[in-house]
Amino acid sequence: MSFLLWQRGGDMALASPRRVLRAHEVPLLQDAQALRARIQALHDEQAQRVAAAEQLGHAEGLAQGLAEGRQAAQDELAARLQALAEDSHRQHEALRQQVVPLALQVVHKLLGGFAPDAVLAALARTALDDLLPSPGLTLWVHPEQLDAVRTRLMHGPAEAPWPGELRADPNCAPDTCRLETDHGSVDASLSTQLEQLQRLAAARPA
Repeated sequence: MSFLLWQRGGDMALASPRRVLRAHEVPLLQDAQALRARIQALHDEQAQRVAAAEQLGHAEGLAQGLAEGRQAAQDELAARLQALAEDSHRQHEALRQQVVPLALQVVHKLLGGFAPDAVLAALARTALDDLLPSPGLTLWVHPEQLDAVRTRLMHGPAEAPWPGELRADPNCAPDTCRLETDHGSVDASLSTQLEQLQRLAAARPA
């Protein structure tokens, strides 16, 4: 006696060439049915495992894809922010390089509206603040400015008396002055002090 095992979709069944079985063939059919049931169970279990593996792989792949996508987006955002920061720094530096000379030109023009002796006295005191205390302090100015500058320095409002000597030097331009101490001399003219300010501004971190 033989049986035919057939499968349609996920279902399995047995078929016999005869519609009526003899008595001694019934146990054979039962054994065949039991075997079919075990095969069906194994098939179903394997199908479940495959489906679970597919779902797990899909979930892991999706999670990995999302993680990679997020990382790529973060990297791109960081790169763009860095590029923006560098561009902003370049623009700021370029603007500062333009503004500082312009501001110093404005200062130079504004000071040009004051009396020369007032400007020279202010320049002398500004330069004095940057010097270490030293004996032998002398301020040299053009002879035409000597008396007016002395008056400014000795009798200026709310100013301490000039701590050194004041002398005339015909080699000084009318709008310049020079400080001398035992340690050397300092050009206290307006152009020199403005150039120093420009160098300090250019060297300062943005």
